[in-house]
Amino acid sequence: MLSQASPSRIKNLPEALAGNRGHGAPVSQSEVTAAVTLFREGRISDALYQAQSLAKRSPDLVPLLDLQGACLKAQGDL
Repeated sequence: MLSQASPSRIKNLPEALAGNRGHGAPVSQSEVTAAVTLFREGRISDALYQAQSLAKRSPDLVPLLDLQGACLKAQGDL
């Protein structure tokens, strides 16, 4: 059975989804797009470094986790 969430917890959910639990400013869509572009250009190590740096600021951002996994797979480390 699911417990009822308090209204204040629901109100703060968008902040959590925006990545405010990390360190620093939330990651923007353009920053994620830039990292994906590096991957698509074949600059795998640069893309991995960028994705890891951004993930420090927004550790729950799924596209960054996906990108890190893709980079590691492309490098043969996964």
